[in-house]
Amino acid sequence: MSERKTKGTKAAGASRLADLVSGTSPAFGFGSKNAFASTATHTSSLSSLLPEETDHLDAELKVLVKRLSKKDAQTKIKATEDLKTYFSQAAEADLANFVFIWPKIFNRSALDVERKIRENMIACQSILFSRLKKEMAPVLKQLIGPWLCLQFDTSNDISKLAAESFQGAFPNKQSHVLSFCQEEICSFASDNIVYHTVETISDARYNTAEEMLSKYVRVVSGSFSMLSFLYENVSNVATLNDTTAAFFENPKFWETTKSTYAPVRRSMYSLLKTLALVDRSVSPISHHLATVKTSFLNECFADKEAVSHDMLWDAVLALTQNYPEVWSAEDVTGKKNAASRLFRFLENACYGSGTASYPALLALLAHIPKDALFAVTSDGSIFRDRFFGSFWTGLSSTNLTVGNSSVFVTSIQECSLFFVLKYGDERISSTSSETDFFKIAPISLALLCEALLFPATNPDARIKLSASCLEAAIISYIAKLASTSSIPDSYANLLVSAFCNVISSAFVNGQRLDGSAVNEEEFAIFCERAGGIVSTLSYSKSLTSVNQAKFSALAETLSVEALRRMCAPDAHLKPSILLFTNLSVMTVSETTRVTKCLRELITNGLTPLLINSPADSISLIESIVKRLASNRNDDLHASFIRGLVETGRLEVLNEYLQKVSTSSLQPIPVPEFDDFILNLLANNVPSFESLELVADSMILKDGVSSLSEKGMSTAITMICEGLELALSACLAETAADYPQQQNHLDLLNRLASKSIKSIMAVADIHSLLAVILELSCFNAVATGASSLAQSAQAFWSKVVDSADKNDALAEIVVSRWRTALLSEAHKATSSDLIKLYSTAYLYIPEGSKQEYLASMVLFDSATWEQMKSGFQRPQQSLAILDSSYMTDESDALNKSISLFSSQYSRFARTLVGVFSLTGIISSDAFGANVFELVMYWSLCKDEEHIQGLKSDLDFDGQVDDVLALSLASSDAGSWPADAMAVLNGSTSKRGFFVDAFKQAMNGSAIQGRAFAKIAKSGYGLLSASGKAEILGVMKALFENGSYTAVVPLCHALQKSFNPESSATFVVSLCRSSQIPKSDLANKATVDRASAGLFMIKIIVNSCKDLDGEAFASGLKSVVKHFRTWFMFGNDVRTASVPDMLKTRVAEFLVVMVEGLLGFDINVAGFVVELTKVLIEDLGSSKLVLFNALDLYQSIAMADSETWTTMDKFSDSIYEICFKRFISECSGEHRVAVAKPQNELQSRLANICQDIPFSVLAKMKPHAQLSEMMRTYNTEAQIMAYRLLAKLTFKLVETISVKLEISLSGNEEEVREKYISQALMHGIKEEPPFVEPSHLVESRADLHLAFGLLLSWMALFDHFIGATYELRTSLINELKEEDPLPKLLEFIFCTLGVGWTTKPFDLTGWEFSAIEVEGLDLESELGFNLLCAHLYYCVLRNIPALARTWWSSCKDRQLTQAVEVYTDKWFTPILVQAEIDLVLQAGNSALEDVELRASKQAGEITALYRVDEASADTVVKFPPAFPMKPVEFTSNSGGRTIGVQETKWRSWMLSANIVAQNTAIMDALSLWQKNIKLHFEGIEECAICYSVVGVIDRTLPSKSCRTCKNKFHASCLYKWIRTSGNTQCPMCRSEL
Repeated sequence: MSERKTKGTKAAGASRLADLVSGTSPAFGFGSKNAFASTATHTSSLSSLLPEETDHLDAELKVLVKRLSKKDAQTKIKATEDLKTYFSQAAEADLANFVFIWPKIFNRSALDVERKIRENMIACQSILFSRLKKEMAPVLKQLIGPWLCLQFDTSNDISKLAAESFQGAFPNKQSHVLSFCQEEICSFASDNIVYHTVETISDARYNTAEEMLSKYVRVVSGSFSMLSFLYENVSNVATLNDTTAAFFENPKFWETTKSTYAPVRRSMYSLLKTLALVDRSVSPISHHLATVKTSFLNECFADKEAVSHDMLWDAVLALTQNYPEVWSAEDVTGKKNAASRLFRFLENACYGSGTASYPALLALLAHIPKDALFAVTSDGSIFRDRFFGSFWTGLSSTNLTVGNSSVFVTSIQECSLFFVLKYGDERISSTSSETDFFKIAPISLALLCEALLFPATNPDARIKLSASCLEAAIISYIAKLASTSSIPDSYANLLVSAFCNVISSAFVNGQRLDGSAVNEEEFAIFCERAGGIVSTLSYSKSLTSVNQAKFSALAETLSVEALRRMCAPDAHLKPSILLFTNLSVMTVSETTRVTKCLRELITNGLTPLLINSPADSISLIESIVKRLASNRNDDLHASFIRGLVETGRLEVLNEYLQKVSTSSLQPIPVPEFDDFILNLLANNVPSFESLELVADSMILKDGVSSLSEKGMSTAITMICEGLELALSACLAETAADYPQQQNHLDLLNRLASKSIKSIMAVADIHSLLAVILELSCFNAVATGASSLAQSAQAFWSKVVDSADKNDALAEIVVSRWRTALLSEAHKATSSDLIKLYSTAYLYIPEGSKQEYLASMVLFDSATWEQMKSGFQRPQQSLAILDSSYMTDESDALNKSISLFSSQYSRFARTLVGVFSLTGIISSDAFGANVFELVMYWSLCKDEEHIQGLKSDLDFDGQVDDVLALSLASSDAGSWPADAMAVLNGSTSKRGFFVDAFKQAMNGSAIQGRAFAKIAKSGYGLLSASGKAEILGVMKALFENGSYTAVVPLCHALQKSFNPESSATFVVSLCRSSQIPKSDLANKATVDRASAGLFMIKIIVNSCKDLDGEAFASGLKSVVKHFRTWFMFGNDVRTASVPDMLKTRVAEFLVVMVEGLLGFDINVAGFVVELTKVLIEDLGSSKLVLFNALDLYQSIAMADSETWTTMDKFSDSIYEICFKRFISECSGEHRVAVAKPQNELQSRLANICQDIPFSVLAKMKPHAQLSEMMRTYNTEAQIMAYRLLAKLTFKLVETISVKLEISLSGNEEEVREKYISQALMHGIKEEPPFVEPSHLVESRADLHLAFGLLLSWMALFDHFIGATYELRTSLINELKEEDPLPKLLEFIFCTLGVGWTTKPFDLTGWEFSAIEVEGLDLESELGFNLLCAHLYYCVLRNIPALARTWWSSCKDRQLTQAVEVYTDKWFTPILVQAEIDLVLQAGNSALEDVELRASKQAGEITALYRVDEASADTVVKFPPAFPMKPVEFTSNSGGRTIGVQETKWRSWMLSANIVAQNTAIMDALSLWQKNIKLHFEGIEECAICYSVVGVIDRTLPSKSCRTCKNKFHASCLYKWIRTSGNTQCPMCRSEL
């Protein structure tokens, strides 16, 4: 295809000349009679506009007009769009100035080859008319032609837009406008149709041949459509005829009927149809009928393009209907006329337009005159016979396909029937006693019958014509002939008899219509099709009873003969079966021939037939079922079923059940059938087909079963037993899958879909339903049971939706639920058990039964004690989190299974969920159960703290809800009074609070904590007097020795204390706490002292206004009494004091110190020394250490004058704390997750933040701190990093000085490694590659990732203030160990770079510097920002290593994402930092060098001046810097200052190498030194050509004794190492 010519293909002068020659095209001939002779093109140039025509336009419009004159398509499209915008926005006055210029612009571009230009032009036209309205009237006639033509554009969008604009401009006046402009419209159309060609309608200079042809076809076809539209809408056709008279006289107009372009012919046909439908008195056709006949009718059937045939037939039928004389007998007789072309048209199957053409044939025949239909054609036959002969001949044409064959059959049947019924048939009138169907029937009917019954006689018919279409046509044909009054009855009867004889003879004798024998395949086709047509005609209401009887008799004869052949099978067995199954059932008695033969077949022949020929004979089942349904015979039916069972074939029985389900035949029970189905059900791995059979047998239709009642009950029992076994196996997890039980559940679901009521009616169904419900609720009992649970859920939902509620079923389910709940072997989760109970509970309606079910969820104390046995495990360290926790047992004793995976946990959580459903249960046992649940909740809190788990907020909320229910219905308002009565022994009252108080008073610590939670929850329900009584209860409990109850209660209700009532109690507690030293070994006495000290602490903290001498002196006496416990001579010792008492002492002292209780200097010194001893006492528990640290911090923040002795121990305490910090964050403690351990680590970290550097430096803990950065505690990790950073800054300073004063320069010496082994291990840790959301949820992954990032931050601290030599050493170490790839991959995974389409957005975040203490690591944001900062540090400090990873990474998607992300967020910051360094340094930084930097251009220029000469180097930062290295270039080169280019390039290269891993200023400094030293006469290295060494920044110090060339030590070492010899690289002499 030739390419589109574009703007500029010809010289501008030549283009201008062509435009001037062409002038303004009169192609539209508005108002000009000479327009018919015009041959100008539609491409006149706008350059023909005179200057005075555009002078009055505004500047913008002038520019648009000029742009519209351009030839480039894109320019014009943009210009038309801008013009549309201008028309919408310009003032109407400006638009009015444009009116008379618009026609030239519109007429030139409206029909452009570019669709978008045409669309924009019509849009502009629409805007102009909508805004200017009547002001457009003067130019309407000039615009109407193209405007109307666009309404018929090939683009639907354009035609729709043009039509809408025309209607919008002239609402309800279109007819008037068309009449007003009819001359211009006709002139426009005639020019295009008559005078224009493909070449003249377009400008060949700017359009391709394809575009020119497309435009020609579009415009000419649109012109025909315009004329049609004009004739359809103009009221005065006579006046219009005057306008078009010359047009229709022009022979060129009529020649378009032979146009080679289908769209043109279609539009021409459409115009002729319109003209033919115009009234004959005024239609132009009347005056040109001969021309129409010659030019159109005689030629139209030669049109071989199917696309135009629909319009062709519209025109032909309109013409024939209104001008039938065009089909005269004389015309039929001649040659090359319409008739001969029509016959050829039919012989070629309408050239493929059968769908449009065949339906039109009947209408054509109906309007052709009779004399023409029976006229003799040119070959001597009459029109009718030649018509049908050609019609049938079209069957063999390749233009007829299977797709349009149905319309072929329908059309030939209708046309033939039309002739017979309207004009008769000589066969009807001449036949009397003839029995040959071929001689009796009309030819077309005979051909259709032969094509249906014996398709082998006509291969084309067999391939193309469908049997269903042929059958329908034949049945309709025969029925019509036999029921029409114009057809004699004698002929109809004779025709039916002959047709029956044909079928009977063919089946019995195997003969065709002509008597020839048929083969086996053809016989099978005959039987299949004959049965259907006979069955239909035997019940046709169009036939007389006589003819119906003939077909019924024929059906009976065929059935009997077919049954006989089936009883004695022969080669025609399959065709016989086909015929029998296609015949409709005859209503006959048992004594008839058909019934006898059928009984014979069922009794003796059916079973072997189904076994030996199943594929052929299975279709018999449907026919037999239909006959049994019509003639009910249970004995014969039972025999039929037994025979089917004897085959043993599933597909046979399935076929039977399916056919029975869709018929009126009712199934009957047969023992043999029951046994067969039950055997299938017992199969371990039944097939899908067998399950289908079992399902259909159990419930066939309308709830009716094919099984007996006994068989149905047995089947249900078998399923129930199987599911019980499956459930037991699931719970024991002894099987991976359960195929038989899965199949049984699938079977039940199928049955339930059919009739759930039928299932519910089976005996003992409740046991099965209970098992199914249990399975449906236990989703996680075993790996292979998930599908079982899903199937069970599906079945149970059907039970709930459809069945009546049944109390017995609910009781069975809850009973099974209790068993499952109490069974340790049962693997169901609490969620499963809650679901099971709630399903049963909600299954029955509210009432007494629900109350009964609710009572079944209450358990006695013995059950609870058994469940929680072994789980009331006190942990001393938990007191770190809750100071009311009382125990002296060590943490090492608590080794057992996890609470959360225990049966106790499942038991308690299940009941919480159940109580949330049932609400309050009217029973004293309900309160006891709730108290047990609160105890379990307390143990859960302990377990969460021990395992470092997050709180289960959902469970906490459920417990609170259940507790709130209990409190709302209990004696919560009076419990203090009731408690006092219990303590005094003066009440036997029962109730939730009273029972709980009794258990707490005499019970364990966990019971005391449980009661404390209950009391705290119910505190708001107490009256003022009740709250006042709480202190009395506490006093009584304390005096009673119920310390495990009073301590947590005091802590929980501390807000109930007030100064007035509490002071006396505090004094009493002070006396009780001062036990003798000799009683420190007495547990009861120690517990009393511990409880007293704790309660003092709580009361003092709660009552800030406590005052009084007795109160103060009591507290002081307690502090002084502590000396008797801990002082041994002048030494403070703690060994004899129990840990719990040490803890209470420390807590007490914290309150005293923070409460500013006055201490004398001796007591203060004792407290300080005690604090020191408690901290360093390794024999004490962590609880003691934690509270001692708390005491130390309190003292440190107190008045320094009182605590002067603190200075004496300060360094030693810090040292002790730091050592404890290391020990508690190392080894197994490093990965500890217990919250008490974490709190201790955090307390130590908090204290160590103020450790003096001298203490820190003396211990040299680099390795320990590097390991501690991976501790499972964020505060400890951060503190380890901060302390290590302090050490690192000093270390870097020391190493840098050491390297600077080192003068050896001997590269052969092994370099020292400056990254510690522990830190290198930390940065080489394998990072957790998980999504950020998962990272913050997993504690181990969280701290592992944080430790890795902190280790890298500690590493980058080594680069701060480091010299070039140290930086080089550090980079070499990293290069050797290669830990960077893992870090970068982790960073990009966390940020989503290369992993997601939307990586983390850094907008608004400052990540170049970051404070780790301020990061929220519990959110994704914190980690993202930290990763961004680390990536920034990588690019800032070790860009070359990052660049190496990026360039070698094989993941193309990742590298592209990294490049984009780096360039967007990091490159601007890094480039800015480099430029800022240059700008800050200024021109004084480098001698003789002038520095310039441009932020916009992203480059730095250094200009070295030597006298009047200068040379420069330019540093350019590329995109994605530093992943892409900087570029060093020079505009001047070295020659401008007298330096050889080879040396200059080597200096540039050296600077470029240095810039890969250091700041640009370092590289420029090297470049400046090379130039300066060169001019000072320093010889450059003969290897690298640089004066200053790139590797070690030294001058050449090694020389060859022979050639005297000098070398850098590092260059010479590298040469010897890589070359493998010790020869001089220049002269090859031995060095």
